[in-house]
Amino acid sequence: MEERKSIGIFGVQQGVGVTHLCTALTHYCADCLKSHTALVELSGNHELEELQKQQQGKWGRPDRKHYFANAGSDNMPEYIRQGYEYYIIDGGSEFYRIRREFLRCDRKLILVSLSPWKRKELEYFMSVIWQRQSSVMVTISSSLVE
Repeated sequence: MEERKSIGIFGVQQGVGVTHLCTALTHYCADCLKSHTALVELSGNHELEELQKQQQGKWGRPDRKHYFANAGSDNMPEYIRQGYEYYIIDGGSEFYRIRREFLRCDRKLILVSLSPWKRKELEYFMSVIWQRQSSVMVTISSSLVE
């Protein structure tokens, strides 16, 4: 088995596509990389419940992706013991509540909206991060469609 990798994704604001990116990345890891992958929802948004229901009854099949809806940080050791190769952590927009689990991830992605009316939320988040984490490197990229 390959080394375990964890990828934490969260959004500064709601509605920036965290769950969508998490499910797409889970499918990529499972279907293209042929890796056993767990998508763990720590956001508390109940977004993955339907996917988890659809998956019930498939445990005996060789499906490489598993969804853990409405999971808690306390359950992470249980998921890790199950031996997945990739752990995708859906943090929603709950950084402060799930930050310890997020900071443990091997790779961290932060999604933001660069819309002018959401700028204050981003500025507030960045000021808090700079105050608390002196060693955080942030890269902001944007692709604008005209």
